[in-house]
Amino acid sequence: MNRREGEGQEDRRGGNETQRKAAAYRLQPPDNEKPQIYAAVPAEQRRPIRVLSLFDGIATGYLVLRDLGFKVDQYVASEVCEDSISVCVVRHEGRIQYVHDVRNITRKNIEEWGPFDLVIGGSPCNDLSIVNPARKGLY
Repeated sequence: MNRREGEGQEDRRGGNETQRKAAAYRLQPPDNEKPQIYAAVPAEQRRPIRVLSLFDGIATGYLVLRDLGFKVDQYVASEVCEDSISVCVVRHEGRIQYVHDVRNITRKNIEEWGPFDLVIGGSPCNDLSIVNPARKGLY
């Protein structure tokens, strides 16, 4: 029994040809169905959101959300740098709840603090930050 070329054999793209075709089919809407387009909600009518920010740094996420017109009901931030936390406590007048090290956050914590409308995060940037004189940059 010979297999047709590519059938049942995985390649570097992951999966076999049949699996890729099936996945592509599932991503396409039916021919008679148009994609749903929702109208924008004016800023003054938006409900406040609850945010969990991981690796928060100097709360840039909070600033961006505020500048975009989002009302932030709760902003829970995971950050370990005490200098960054100090800056944010002063700049944002205690509107951010700090939970420190992301490695210590448990499912129970998430259930207590949440639910969240938005989870954001920045990658740890100690090796890129100008605040760190021993920074190595990308390597």
